[in-house]
Amino acid sequence: LHRRGPWVRDLFGPSSLPLSGILLRGLFYFLLVMPLFLGGALLSSYAVYGGFRPHFDAALLGSRHLPLMAALYSLVIWWPLWSTTEELTYQKFFLPRLRQSLGPAAAVVIVGFWWAAQHSALPFLPDVRYLLWRFLSFVPGVLALMAIFMRTRQIRPLIVAHALMDLVACASTLEW
Repeated sequence: LHRRGPWVRDLFGPSSLPLSGILLRGLFYFLLVMPLFLGGALLSSYAVYGGFRPHFDAALLGSRHLPLMAALYSLVIWWPLWSTTEELTYQKFFLPRLRQSLGPAAAVVIVGFWWAAQHSALPFLPDVRYLLWRFLSFVPGVLALMAIFMRTRQIRPLIVAHALMDLVACASTLEW
């Protein structure tokens, strides 16, 4: 059997960190990067809408509440699966390949663009200003995640940090 390309398990790569180090570093990256996502949301709100509070509360995750089964799916399955998938896809698969073929600046622009663009449609509203706001909101955090990965080459702590961010997003859809 001829093998083409990396296996999924190869994308994780070796880790010199013990589990406790992965978790602690992931928590540190979460605390470092999460304010950039929040700040990006505020700055893009000002740039797109002219104020720090956009006028589309119905689209924000915090103002939506999921049905019980959707909330359970989000809290049990979605966040760990999706954060792992995004980090492996963008950071471990595309970023190194584009960096090697096009150079680091082009790789960061291309990967950062598509990674932020993906989040523009979550949740989707067919409104150009809203989509631009969502895109710009994610750019600072995405760039920070890529900078950390390019410096450390450690994907596991970034998966933990991303999972914590997604968990916060899931928890914001619950009625407490």
